[in-house]
Amino acid sequence: MNTPTPYRLKFSMNWNNKLNCAAFTTLRRHVDGRFVPGTDVLVVYKDKIIGTARVMDVRIIGFAQIGRYTAFLDTGYDLPETLNLVRLMYGADAEQKQYDLVLLRWVVPPIKPLEFTLKPI
Repeated sequence: MNTPTPYRLKFSMNWNNKLNCAAFTTLRRHVDGRFVPGTDVLVVYKDKIIGTARVMDVRIIGFAQIGRYTAFLDTGYDLPETLNLVRLMYGADAEQKQYDLVLLRWVVPPIKPLEFTLKPI
């Protein structure tokens, strides 16, 4: 029996220092079945696998449902800046798309703390 290859959850930045926490969130464009509670994902930071995290919960939300709590906790930025980041990452139709707000917990955390990313927008 073949074991499915875990999904690779890629980060280019350590938004809000989230990858140094025991649990963290990520906001991704919704794809049916991509994130399933109880499954493990490989976390990739700057093209290197840094650990394994378990999907604890997933909420499907629309662009208009991205609130201030989600913005600050996920990116470290206030809501207007976060919405602009989402537009930049997902393109002109970002406001019409659905998103997975994913809660993850480390199963195998990074060996050493990662650099913190918070830059002026």
